[in-house]
Amino acid sequence: MEKSLWESEAKRIGHYVALEEELFSLLGRLSLDQRFSPEGQILLFESSKAAGIRLQMWEAHLPHRDGVEKKSFVTLTEELRGLFAALGDADSPEAVLVFVYSQLLPAIAANYRYHRNHLHRPSEDPLERTLLLCGADLSLTEQKGEKALFSSVNEKAPATGTLQIFSEKLAQAVANGGLWTENGR
Repeated sequence: MEKSLWESEAKRIGHYVALEEELFSLLGRLSLDQRFSPEGQILLFESSKAAGIRLQMWEAHLPHRDGVEKKSFVTLTEELRGLFAALGDADSPEAVLVFVYSQLLPAIAANYRYHRNHLHRPSEDPLERTLLLCGADLSLTEQKGEKALFSSVNEKAPATGTLQIFSEKLAQAVANGGLWTENGR
């Protein structure tokens, strides 16, 4: 792999590592929130654990090169850092849940599908398999979350304004290359 292609792929994989790290942390913190029912806390814990497993899968794909620190590739775009900061600081955990399960996880799954559909080299089979597994796992997590969502937030409606802010931040992240989708990058 030539250097620029190698670096590009390393940055993309590093981005996935950082994304799953943020999800793992956010969902893990939310799973401790006593405002959620025990079922909601279990759902969040399981979702956090799933993000941790995907994180490990992505870490295994970080490339090895002499003199290059793997963690130097593990970064998020400014827009995604802002989104995760807003999610972590939100006053409405219900809004965070609705956003994560109805918009964020589907956007990340679409990102993985887009990447998988645009692989061209036969040497990318292991990467294709990881993209497929991570995308399927995200879809399953999303389905479980949406199914349990209303009982986990005790049927309390989230603040619409907060959801709008999260949605706008996600749209900015997609538009500026934080996630790759058919409509985005």
